[in-house]
Amino acid sequence: MNITNLFSRFSLKTCSYYGARNNSRRVVYHSDDDTPYHNLAFEEWIYDNVDLSKSSCMLIWRSKPSVVIGRHQNPWLECNLKYLRDNSMFLARRQTGGGTVYHDHGNLNVTFFTSRSSYSRKCNLRLIISALEKKFPFLNLSINNRDDIVMDGKYKVSGSAAKLGRRNAYHHCTILNDANLKLLSSALKPSLSNINTKATSSVRSKTKNLSRCPGDITHQDMQSALTEEYMARAVESEEPYIIQADPSDNNTFEGVKDIIDRLNSWKWIYAKSPKFAIEIPCVGKLSVADGLVSAVESYSECGLSVAPELEKQLLGVKLARSDLQSFREKYAAELSSDKNKYICSLLENILTNI
Repeated sequence: MNITNLFSRFSLKTCSYYGARNNSRRVVYHSDDDTPYHNLAFEEWIYDNVDLSKSSCMLIWRSKPSVVIGRHQNPWLECNLKYLRDNSMFLARRQTGGGTVYHDHGNLNVTFFTSRSSYSRKCNLRLIISALEKKFPFLNLSINNRDDIVMDGKYKVSGSAAKLGRRNAYHHCTILNDANLKLLSSALKPSLSNINTKATSSVRSKTKNLSRCPGDITHQDMQSALTEEYMARAVESEEPYIIQADPSDNNTFEGVKDIIDRLNSWKWIYAKSPKFAIEIPCVGKLSVADGLVSAVESYSECGLSVAPELEKQLLGVKLARSDLQSFREKYAAELSSDKNKYICSLLENILTNI
């Protein structure tokens, strides 16, 4: 069933976002945008601005090739930053916890918004499974003990995370349909494996696409199946709406641009990482807090001298490729001396991998 038929069947309306604020509304948003920061910001906008005690909402969206890390994760440890840069991929940090996920146009994202009291992750996952198995009977889907949706009992096709507030809640999932699994595998390799941190680490799983071959299941097929299932579960008092939304439209969704700017900032994506240290055996250790170098240590047992003057200059420098390169160029003469050999080795190791 296509979206046109859904509009006809449920007497759906295309309306402004204010429709979602009235009593007894059941709303499905279809995002027109594939920039991850825009859709992640729109999730926050709905969470902050819609009275979910009077409305329930579902957002369906996709992203250009992207890696999205959890709120409490470390991007240097969770993904291959050099690979992302070389392949023009996005890196985003979401508001919810949990592990790192990969997005592209072969991956569908769905977000369920409810009041805190109505929140049920299992209910949402069962809705997804019901919708997909009805539409595609060859699928064999189930929920594992980590609240992932798995296919044939062993392949992960969907991961989940949630944000629970005092009044509102949302739960979002990825669904691998026809994603580029080679790109996924390459993107999710760590840039720096020698990191000590208390940041949340991802649990690696075997993954598989729902589609048996390219084009077997289209994005439109999945969007229609999920929309129909969601609307079929509306209670009699709920008036259904489908809204084709531009999540970055600040005129309609006032304040969303500020959220986009925050989620697309270095401060949020990188500096939000919990404190960590990069250790190079027989060389030294570089500690990082708020995305900035906070301490530099030489392993004296390896026979390297300490160079406090240059260490002081490195403190406060961003752990960003451009900033570290600028530091290396500025202090090229000092770094060439034997007493600064360990700092040079630390920088080279980090720059080679980020």
